[in-house]
Amino acid sequence: MNLRAIDRFNGHIVHAFLTAGGTAFLLLHDGNRGEESLVGFFKDVYELYVKLLMNPFCEMDRPIVSSSFEARVRVLEKRWLR
Repeated sequence: MNLRAIDRFNGHIVHAFLTAGGTAFLLLHDGNRGEESLVGFFKDVYELYVKLLMNPFCEMDRPIVSSSFEARVRVLEKRWLR
């Protein structure tokens, strides 16, 4: 599921994580992060994503506009990537 670094752009690295359902999470970073922290971040975001999809009011193939989802991802970003 973790595709690791898939591209470089202006001195930054693009990491990808592919879910079982075919959704791809992309992260653009400066390369100062260890592989363990990136994998941990992606796994925790995937867990949040699955919980979101289990909501009966969630519509598939629609943009995620949940402010609570965004806030939780930001907490994970501070925990794993700073």
